[in-house]
Order: sequence, then structure tokens, then C-alpha cells
Amino acid sequence: MPQATPPVMRHILAADIGGTSSRFGHFTLAPDGSLTLLRHVQLSTQAAGSFSELLAALPAAGFDLPPGQALAAAFAVPGAVVGRTVRFANIDWTLDLDELEHQHGLGRTACVNDFLAQAQGQYNVIHRPRDPQAGLFTLKGAPAGAAWMQERGLFSFNTVNGGFDALELLRGEGLDPAQPEAWFSEFLAVRADWFGLLNTQTPAAFTKALGLSSARVSPVRTLTLNVNLWKSDWMPVRELRVVVNGVATAYDLVANPALLTPSASDPRLFTGTFQVDLTGITTDAWVVVEAGVSIASPPAAGPYADPAIDLLEGAGFVARWNRIMRGIYPIAVTNPIFVRVTGSASYIPPATVAAAVQ
Repeated sequence: MPQATPPVMRHILAADIGGTSSRFGHFTLAPDGSLTLLRHVQLSTQAAGSFSELLAALPAAGFDLPPGQALAAAFAVPGAVVGRTVRFANIDWTLDLDELEHQHGLGRTACVNDFLAQAQGQYNVIHRPRDPQAGLFTLKGAPAGAAWMQERGLFSFNTVNGGFDALELLRGEGLDPAQPEAWFSEFLAVRADWFGLLNTQTPAAFTKALGLSSARVSPVRTLTLNVNLWKSDWMPVRELRVVVNGVATAYDLVANPALLTPSASDPRLFTGTFQVDLTGITTDAWVVVEAGVSIASPPAAGPYADPAIDLLEGAGFVARWNRIMRGIYPIAVTNPIFVRVTGSASYIPPATVAAAVQ
């Protein structure tokens, strides 16, 4: 009686490449499509001088799948994937997949952005979109209304490129404590990109990473915001801003401390009520609240310091904040609230009217 042929197991190499450490997994792919993890190891990324050196260190770490024996390899990387090449956002490396296949005899390789790979592609986050070298928006341009957002490609799995769910607004990576101005400028650029996207959004009852949309249907002409601000006494918060459809109204909290009332039970909590006049808006609206450093008048240069808040010691002011936060500018941002201003049956994005006027 002839014996049944055992099913052929195909071997898959998968890795998550991080700026500090990298994780490698050896999987088998069964004929029914199921995956089984056989072995995984973690290596120090910083101990390797290149991606090839990192791969060469796998056998000594006990990893049992030589790259050349893998049917396919997939790498989640911190940086935008452009064609078959990746320039890492937080490592001084460049990865060329064609060169990798030639060196190791790999048959099929692919790279995906590490933040785009979260939750098996069900929740897509754009990692540092304005990184000077490898940021998605740096490479492709501002996203709002751009043609590439509606194209299918490498940036959002098998959906359109604009099918992501959230942006990484703030990241400590890239911060020079002695000269944080470049980091702050990068944040402002991403902030402008985000506001542009919000002006085009038509939110559902809940939009991932974009906040709750209002359930109000009747026209809303005045919005009351109850703000809870949590901060320690060493956190300098000079300004609070209410942003409506990209236009900010700033409140100077140092000149007007009575705008926020300290809690009697928790010294970290400050509360305030702000009225937002929406009478001049002809579309529906989104609202974001920000707090921290002044956007209009940031520090001229160097780490954040505010004489109205910081300690006077010796010849000048010493920032309590910077003793802990390495020169970074203090910033807090809420998710947006979507408001039915017009009372229409469906939400009218601000960019709809702007496009019609143009």
C-alpha cells in the first residue's frame, strides 16, 4: 500500500527591526495556510554596523533558519518603503532588497513600515511622517487632497495609500537637547499635515485615532468646552489653544492664570470652561485643544526656558522642566471633536466649501 506523501512545510523569515533591538521569527507555512512559530530571537540592533551584520549574527544567537533556506522573508522597518529600498528613520542604514536577495539567495522579500504593520494591518499608523530623510510625507508630499493618497501601493498594505488610521504627531527621536528647534519645526509640519487631513475627513460615529464625532444633528453655533489640564508644578504650560478647522485661538495662561482653576483635591488638575463661537462657519467643524509652549512665540533658540515659570539661580533662569525632559518643548494635543454646525443630515467637511470657492 503506497504511503501518503508528507505535506511540504515552507519556511518563512519574519523580523521587526527597531532602533534599539530587532526580533526575528522562524515560521512554517502549512498547505492550509496556517503559520507556526518555531523559534524567535532578539538581537541588539546597535551592536551591528549594518543590516547584513545583523543577519550574520543570527546563528550565534541560536536562530535555526539561514536566510537562504527561507521561501520568503518579510521585514518591518522604521522608515518609509520606497520601491525595493528602505532608508531607516532611526538607524544609519540603507536596505536594498534586491541586493539582499542576491547576497543570501532569498527568493522573495518584502518590507513594510513597522507602524503600518501593527495589528496585522488592521490598524495603520504612520511613523514619523516628516522625518527629514525617510518620512512618508517628506517623500510623497503633503497628504491632504494629494493624488498619491488614493493610489494603491506599498504604504498601506492592500488598501489605498491614504487608508491609514493615525499619524505619529510627536516623537522624541531626532531631538537634539542642545538645539531642539529642528524637532519643533518637524512637529509643526506634521501638525499642519494633520489639520489639512482633518479638513477633508467625514467621520463615522467613531473614527480611529481621530476622536469621537458629535451626535448632534441640530445646528450648533456656540460650543462649550470643559477642559481638564493635568500637569506637575515643574511643567511649564504657557499657552492653551482652541483650534477650529485649523484656525487657533490662543490663551496666555501666564498673563491670565485665572483661565484655569486648580483643583482643591489634586494639585495636578486644572479646569477651565471655554466658549467657542461657530457662527461664522458655513460647514461643519472639528475642534482640537492644545497646551504647552507658545506656537506663535517659541523660544528663540536652545532648550525651552520661560522666565515667568522657571527658577532664578545665579546669573539666570534654570528650567526645572529641562532637568527632566532634555530640552524638549512641552506640548499636549487632544483628539479632535467633530461638530455638526450646519445641522445637515451628513457631516460637511471644511475643505468641501473651500474647494468650491476656489
